[in-house]
Amino acid sequence: MPASRLQQFRAQQPLWVQAAALLSLLSVLAALWLSLQSLWSAQQLQVRINRAWALESAQRQLLPILETGTDAALETALQGLLQGADLGFRYLAVLDADGQALIARGRYESINRSRWLSAPARSRLRLALYNSFGETGRISLNDGERRLGSLEYAIGANTAHLVRDEAVERLYRLGFYGAVLALLFGGASLLLLRALWPPAATLSRRLTAAPTGGADKPAPPPLAALAMPGEEAYDQMQIGMLLVDAEQRVRAINATASRLTGWSASDAIGQLIYTVFHLRDAQGQPLASPAERCLREHSGQASQQLRLRPRGGSLSEQHVEASACPLPLADGGQGALMLFRDISAVVAERRRQEQRAALAEGIVDHLAESVLTTDLQGVIQSANARALRLFGYTEEEMSRMTVPRLLPVPFMNTPGLKLTDYVAAGSGRMPKLAGWRKDATTFPAELLVEVMPGDDQERLVVVVRDISERLRSQGLAQRLGRLLDAAGEEIYVFDAQSLYFIEVNKGARRNLGLKPEQLARMSLSSIATDLDPAALQGYLSKLRGGDSDHVSYKTRHRRQDGSSYPVEVRLSFSREEEPPVFMAIALDITEREAAEKQMRQLAHFDSLTGLPNRTLLVDRLQQAMRVAARGDRQLGLFFLGLDDFKAINERHGHAVGDQILRAVADRLGSGLRVADTVSRLGGDEFVVLAQGVRDTDEALLLAEKIQEQLRVPMEVRGQRFPLSASIGISLSPLDPADAEGLLRHADLAMIQARRQGPGQVRLHPLDHPETPDGEQPPDLSRDIHAALEAGEIQLRLLPVFGVDDSVVAAEADFCWQHPRHGDIGSEETLRAARRLGLNSVIESWLLREVLRLQSPNQAQALPALPILLPLTARQWRDPEFAERLRELLEQFRVPPSQLIPLIEGEDWPDAVDSLPMLWSRLLRQGLRLAVRRPALDAVLESVALLVLPAEAAAGGSQDEASLERIRRYASAGRPLLLEGLGAGQSRQRFQQAGVSYFCSPALQAPLSAVQFMARYGGRPLKPL
Repeated sequence: MPASRLQQFRAQQPLWVQAAALLSLLSVLAALWLSLQSLWSAQQLQVRINRAWALESAQRQLLPILETGTDAALETALQGLLQGADLGFRYLAVLDADGQALIARGRYESINRSRWLSAPARSRLRLALYNSFGETGRISLNDGERRLGSLEYAIGANTAHLVRDEAVERLYRLGFYGAVLALLFGGASLLLLRALWPPAATLSRRLTAAPTGGADKPAPPPLAALAMPGEEAYDQMQIGMLLVDAEQRVRAINATASRLTGWSASDAIGQLIYTVFHLRDAQGQPLASPAERCLREHSGQASQQLRLRPRGGSLSEQHVEASACPLPLADGGQGALMLFRDISAVVAERRRQEQRAALAEGIVDHLAESVLTTDLQGVIQSANARALRLFGYTEEEMSRMTVPRLLPVPFMNTPGLKLTDYVAAGSGRMPKLAGWRKDATTFPAELLVEVMPGDDQERLVVVVRDISERLRSQGLAQRLGRLLDAAGEEIYVFDAQSLYFIEVNKGARRNLGLKPEQLARMSLSSIATDLDPAALQGYLSKLRGGDSDHVSYKTRHRRQDGSSYPVEVRLSFSREEEPPVFMAIALDITEREAAEKQMRQLAHFDSLTGLPNRTLLVDRLQQAMRVAARGDRQLGLFFLGLDDFKAINERHGHAVGDQILRAVADRLGSGLRVADTVSRLGGDEFVVLAQGVRDTDEALLLAEKIQEQLRVPMEVRGQRFPLSASIGISLSPLDPADAEGLLRHADLAMIQARRQGPGQVRLHPLDHPETPDGEQPPDLSRDIHAALEAGEIQLRLLPVFGVDDSVVAAEADFCWQHPRHGDIGSEETLRAARRLGLNSVIESWLLREVLRLQSPNQAQALPALPILLPLTARQWRDPEFAERLRELLEQFRVPPSQLIPLIEGEDWPDAVDSLPMLWSRLLRQGLRLAVRRPALDAVLESVALLVLPAEAAAGGSQDEASLERIRRYASAGRPLLLEGLGAGQSRQRFQQAGVSYFCSPALQAPLSAVQFMARYGGRPLKPL
């Protein structure tokens, strides 16, 4: 269309009309923007008013409660404020006047209880949630001038009209009505602009159709149809034909063209070609036909695919293929012949093929596998999105690659290896593959190759898998498997539904003696001999329901040979596995139960003889006393002390003495009734508990029977030892004392019997023995507690000297400064304490006193010397004492090397058994042990010092028997400390015999702590 026609058409509208239309549209847009801004401002203003009202409401409710209310009232008020949806609160926290939080509640406070996030992460997430849904802040809660506290809050943008304001309502109405008017005027302006500027195609068509000579020029006369050769042949081939003259008017049309265009021959002749053959592009805009281009360019137009819109749009658009060529007309003019055919079915089929191809390509691109298509030589023809990401190439770069370049290992270093070799073999039996990315990084790969038949040639579908994660998982699984197999515990993983074992570690298979294939069809019930199936189901249900993270129980596991052993099982449930599994970790507690049994044995039985000790004796005595109180017979308590047993130990050694004590225990047990109890309290002291004694005569008769049993000589190591015992008797309820009092009275009677000579028997309370001075011996046991509380028992320290007279250590002792009886030594005090079982109380006091004076926390501490502390065997066997000693050392900050526990040789065999279990930790930390007068054949591996009492040097330095005894002790390889060196005795020969240290009142009398610090605090010391 000539440009002058378009300019002429637009020139028909005045410029001011066009400018007015544009200004109208811009004004409408400005008015619409202002209206929307008014609505937004009104909304924000309403939100601020709502928040102010909500905060004021919160202040009104909380102020009275802060003044007089309780925590429960405060809790109720906060819940009410949070549940009021019209208020919009999401978090509230009340703080007191000092800023301390009283209570806090909110919608997202449960995040603080999450176990999967760290504390900082939980805090950040919680704050972000509150900030994302509104605003946060803090206001003061004041009663007049007095500040009661403050309120932290998080409040959302509540749109409810809690408070109505006239100004806000007016602003709402102004914005709403303005927006409506702006939209109405905007629609009118758009219609006006559309009327002024119609679409270009419509305008061109209108101008083209207008006569060139002006509006008043008459239309030309109708044109006659021209004859067209081959018209019927074209119809038979379903080809449309149009003949167009130089004026672009249709001069001929066949039947096929009429059917496709919707124009009959009579209507089409004389019409412009674009009217009859109406083409559209993909956007719906008109296109010039091939005939028009042929006339304009005076050349033929090749076949092309076009979209034809039939007449009146009554039919849907059709896809046609059209071409045109110049053709002279029969009337002598120049024209064009256009041929076209309907290809709608072909296009539809092609579209279906394209859709299927696009769908297939999309599916392949979304696969988790990397898929390549190649020819038989491995040249890549296509790659899905996963493959592009895996190797890091673009689609264009990938099209220039080959599979051997992407997988250089093994294709580059294995001559003759082809991609097609993987078709039948797969990756399993082929060399390992390594992929090479664009950034030069590598990864282990797996290759799957399949042949894809084609029309012209065969292709290959290649799937490349990155197996890095699989190898890591397999490596991790193998490492975890090795760790599980290396674990000492039995580990069972079993299915949560069938309860059959899925995995059993090597430790469990070894303990049970079963193979993996045998365990595959077994469960916990199959190997547990005493596990109730109902109890097991209860444990599993508890774990499935989440009531507990784990369940522990004890049972016995049965080996393949039928034997069983005790285990402690910890059962847990894992929901993260697919499918879920249970895991049981079983610990073989055979040794632990044996140790516990041994501890119970040590706690209640004498380790040397196997007889009940004092603890078990008192328990049985109390039960027997209750029985005797309800009957008419007496309960007899016989306290035995073997006569001259200490001499046997000195002369023949502790090993012989131990055998004699075992023989005495056997004789006493065999000669009594089953209901009677024989107990050993320690050393050479035994107690017989006899029930059903008629009277004192029968008690004395039973004591004589015991004497007769002991008088029969005992043969030990080829020697015969006749024995006798001093026996003290107490009868209950004739003696109204309690169990401890009854023991004490029998002990006093035994002491009096021993004073009268060997083999004597004394009865308490019928006899009242007197001391040589005519007075009854004092019963000190009742005063011991009061003495400790009053500070009457005082620590004494005896210096230990080396061969060069240097002080190397000190031996701890004590003295009881009794207000009536004067100074009482430690030996007599301990004897009195033993009657009430208070030896451990005195030893605990002595231990704390020594550590307190050694502590660096003291203003005046003892010199840095190790101190020998006497302990009885009962303390050595007490697990609580070992732990208490460790805690006291830490509390007073005293190194373990500064304390040397001292135990009597006769108690050492009992103590040896408890060393590995109770004292190993302290020994590793530097604690050293000392034994007084041990048996020469005793095990002394853990002993750092041997102590010889005064009796060892009774013969003096000229007594060869004493020196020989010392040499035998020195042969044990341990340093020797000699106690009780007499005045005037020479130390030289004792030193030559093997003595390294001396301790005796003849060298230095015992000193109080203050005296010891005053005398040796400033002197050079050589600690042991």
